Order: sequence, then structure tokens, then C-alpha cells
Amino acid sequence: MRVAAVSAHFGREVEPCVAKVEAITADARAQGVDLLVFPDATIGGYLGGFDPVHDTGLPPAFPGDDPVFDRVAAAAGPVVVCLGYRESAGGRFHNSAVALTGDGVLGRHRKVHQPAGEVAAYAAGDAFTAFDTPVGRLGMLIDYDKTFPEAARTLAGDGAHLLACLSAWPASLTNRAPRLLQDRQSRLFD
Repeated sequence: MRVAAVSAHFGREVEPCVAKVEAITADARAQGVDLLVFPDATIGGYLGGFDPVHDTGLPPAFPGDDPVFDRVAAAAGPVVVCLGYRESAGGRFHNSAVALTGDGVLGRHRKVHQPAGEVAAYAAGDAFTAFDTPVGRLGMLIDYDKTFPEAARTLAGDGAHLLACLSAWPASLTNRAPRLLQDRQSRLFD
């Protein structure tokens, strides 16, 4: 199995985000990638934007059946693509991830563990659930979810053989952590 992770900036403007996803996915398909994992907030940008002129307010929100996901599915073809977005459901908003192929949506995850401040913009998810994909049984985590061992343990207990952790760290672009290398070496973030 060939796995690829995407590290790229995705802003508030939906069309450029989707076009970038389509282009990166086409390249991944050409290289034989089976599982492609984009960052948290791929479609519509991260909660705290980088561009104070254009990234104002909250990211756009999408219902689970929004046509944007049809476009990503069409680009995905046989590749399992995981990406993050702001979900609108039942009058609430969630920091969510979707896994899909050309056959459609395979599974979703709503971020369960929220750091301080996110509760003002997102409702927390309430479950870690694995689902079947062409590359095996998969579970997804979003950013801070990975900090808590029970998240991965719960997904493994649900039969997940793979975990896709969608993560974005926008502060690392604007305010680099002075101890980042030391923290990684000491496994501070595990």
C-alpha cells in the first residue's frame, strides 16, 4: 500500500481549495497512491486564518451531502482520500473529516477533543468509529484527538488497522515554536 500525506495551505475561498485538492489528488493517482490524507480544514481553511484581509470570520460550513464532496470523489477515483472541513449539521457546526473514493463517502469523523477556544466555534463529536475502505479498516483523528490514547485505542478496538490523523498547525507558519525539534525528539506530542 502506498500512503501519502499532504502538507499545504488551504484558505477560505472554496473554489481554489477544491481545485488544489483535485490537482494534488490527480498527481497522487498518477503516482499510485492508495491512501491520501489531507490536513484538517482542507476545504475552507483553518479556524484562525493566515490572511487577515481574506480569512475573516469563520470558515465556510458544508452539509455532509454538499456537491463539493462529489467533486473530490470524482477526482479520487480508486484512491481513498481523507480531508477536513467545517460541517453544518442540525443547526450545529463540527470540525469534521470525510474519507471517500470515487464510489462516494466511506466514513466521517467529528473532532471529539477540542483545545481551549474551539468550543466557541464547534460542537464536539462524541465517538471514534472505524469503517471499511479499499485499503482496510480505517479510523480518523483530527488534530488534538491524537493527544489522547483512548482515541487510537477505541479505533483499534473497533477493528481499525489504519489511522489517518488530519492535522494542521497554522501557528507554526507565523510563530514557530522555539523548542519544536526538542519537543518532537522527546515525544512531547505523543
